[in-house]
Amino acid sequence: MKSKKKYLVVLLVGYLALSFFNSAWSYDNPGASARAVGMGGGFVAAPDDPGAVFYNPAGLVNLKGYQFYLMYDRKTAYGVDTSEIPYLGVGVITFSLSKDIAIALAGYQDGSWADPTGLVTKNVGMLSLSSWVTDDLSIGFNLKEMYNSNYGGKKGFDFDIGLLYSPYSWLSFGFMGENLARTDMVPDNSSGVVAGYQTRQATFGVAYRYASGSYETHVALDEAFKDVNQPLEKTYSLTSAGIEQWLLTNKDLNLALRAGYKFGKDYELDYNQPSAGGSIRYNAEKFTVQLDYGWSKYPYQAKEDLAGDHRVGLVFKLQEKPKRAKELSSERQIQKDQAKQEQKYEVKKETLSYPTEPAKPETTLAPQVNILTYQLKSETEYLSVGRNRSVMFILNPIIDAEIKRWRLYIWSSPPVGWGVEENEQFLLKFFDGWGNPSFGVMWDCTHNNARAKKGVYYYTLAIKDYQDRKWYSQVKSFKLD
Repeated sequence: MKSKKKYLVVLLVGYLALSFFNSAWSYDNPGASARAVGMGGGFVAAPDDPGAVFYNPAGLVNLKGYQFYLMYDRKTAYGVDTSEIPYLGVGVITFSLSKDIAIALAGYQDGSWADPTGLVTKNVGMLSLSSWVTDDLSIGFNLKEMYNSNYGGKKGFDFDIGLLYSPYSWLSFGFMGENLARTDMVPDNSSGVVAGYQTRQATFGVAYRYASGSYETHVALDEAFKDVNQPLEKTYSLTSAGIEQWLLTNKDLNLALRAGYKFGKDYELDYNQPSAGGSIRYNAEKFTVQLDYGWSKYPYQAKEDLAGDHRVGLVFKLQEKPKRAKELSSERQIQKDQAKQEQKYEVKKETLSYPTEPAKPETTLAPQVNILTYQLKSETEYLSVGRNRSVMFILNPIIDAEIKRWRLYIWSSPPVGWGVEENEQFLLKFFDGWGNPSFGVMWDCTHNNARAKKGVYYYTLAIKDYQDRKWYSQVKSFKLD
């Protein structure tokens, strides 16, 4: 039933987009996200911050809690009158109404600081809604009010539709139909000037995400089609490609670098626009702050090679709403279960007859294999694309030994004893490696090609040192919603 519902929504949105997709005057996305611009504009299938409202509102449902976004673009003055000081200002507020619905209030102003100015000042206010259709498909809508604050003060309304399909945690597909109401926003006294007034646009995109240890890579590719009726009635296409590399330096501070390129034909002109950018993100206990920067070159042939836009954005995320009594009770039960497990293993440790320091092996005899316990400090972080959640285990074993190998076990129920064989029916996944554990170990929440159900799960970290001693951590728990 869910599958039929998903395909019905896709067909309906596609029909609306094709029905409305013909020549009309309307506002176009001016590059309202510093992060998206740094990736060449390839963001339709990777909308995971408040800037998603301008590229694909279907991604808003992935954002949790309250998030605020501000951006300022010191636009290039190349190609306009030398007296102009063009700019773009953007603001967004997003918040979750429930696990299945999110809304956003957004707006931007695209104009010039010059007074008087020869440029049309474009103002947009938006109300956005995003909701799940199935477990891996979300839909989003933008209702937009537009207003020219000079050149006649023309007003109008328009709307966008977006879809985001994430069959896997590492792969997603997106669609965005912009300005579908055929709104005419050409100033009555424009004297035939068409620059800056793009038309209806349909964009299709795909995004790939790979996470390993302290690195996380995003690759995106978009293809946009837009119709214009000035100076010729024609459809143009633009291709956007971008990459983003996150460096998870530690749990508090993350860094990112971006690069992108957009190319194609626009108004019978060759469009070539390289871009680049970066981010610094600080994770505090009650909030997260992210500073974004994006640069994009002037896309047409220009005498100044470095003429372009410089965007600076700020994302501020508050912690989620206080949890309800039922949720708190569930977490308390998890803590109690964990305490019992730690107590049980502490008792086992006391009953072990092995010495804390092994005796030196005699001549050619193999060293005695000992089983010891240690304390594991760890955290779990939840990452998601759609509802395909992944869990990152941040591991810090407190052990007085040089680590030779490690193995992380994930269990459906608390293991009994030290042997893997006797707990095989509870084992969902294991990861292993040489030397100290990676900064972050990622689990895509699947077992035997099926997604793990909601509930409480458990993990332990086994270690072998260079004296062939085996060390086991206490059993720790985490929850999948």
